[in-house]
Amino acid sequence: MKGKQIIVSSKPRLIAIGLVELGLMIKHKRTSNYLKIKDAADLLGMSVTTLIKIEKGSKSVTNENLFKALDGFGVELNITDS
Repeated sequence: MKGKQIIVSSKPRLIAIGLVELGLMIKHKRTSNYLKIKDAADLLGMSVTTLIKIEKGSKSVTNENLFKALDGFGVELNITDS
């Protein structure tokens, strides 16, 4: 097929941050605010079991609950184009 040539863009360099690292950050935020897991779960509107799974980096947690916890503790995810 003739026409404009497609130029493949270079693969972006990403610093890998997984669920475990996000969970550790959420746990740090909770404990640095001296919140028991039950109190934090109540404030976030989720079960204790869900918050424990988030803090452990479980893959069974929904994105909705993960982002609810990140937002609730003021953790921001930034994707930058360098």
